[in-house]
Amino acid sequence: MADKEKLGNFTPENAPEYEDVLQCMRCGFCLPTCPTFALSGRERSSPRGRVALARAVAEGKLEFTEAVKEEAFFCLDCRACTTACPSGVRAGEVMEICRSQAHQFFPLKHVSKSFREFVLQKMLPNPDLLETSMLPARRSSDSLLASSTARVRCSATSAIDTCGITSSISHRRSTIVRSIPTSSS
Repeated sequence: MADKEKLGNFTPENAPEYEDVLQCMRCGFCLPTCPTFALSGRERSSPRGRVALARAVAEGKLEFTEAVKEEAFFCLDCRACTTACPSGVRAGEVMEICRSQAHQFFPLKHVSKSFREFVLQKMLPNPDLLETSMLPARRSSDSLLASSTARVRCSATSAIDTCGITSSISHRRSTIVRSIPTSSS
């Protein structure tokens, strides 16, 4: 396999194909399908904006900056944009390549790298280890759910008692309170 030529400000290893970032017509069909664009409303957080960032890096107009890295990782990689694109731009694949480039431009610190390797190489292939590692989070979420359910139950009871409508619904109060789930449900 021949070495790839450097593409703009991308490193030669795993650089996107220039044709992949060039085919975007900027029509905007991808915008309504993108959850991160819907959330942020920022052009750079849309598939069209991300591909434009990758194109600017490929053309040497923009350095591969922290902002480009953030946008690459902000993408959910749901690929909804790919199905909506009439030009066939594969923005998800371009973002995968940009993520790979981000690891080359901004290498992880030793602790982060070791943790990432441990999770990917030891925990994910071993379902038992993965299950065991999630126990503290489950216990924490179970106790949070129990306490929030108790607060809702208590608040509903006190609201019914104190809002001045108890006389009109006193016969239904017990039914209403019983309909609120308990923490054991």
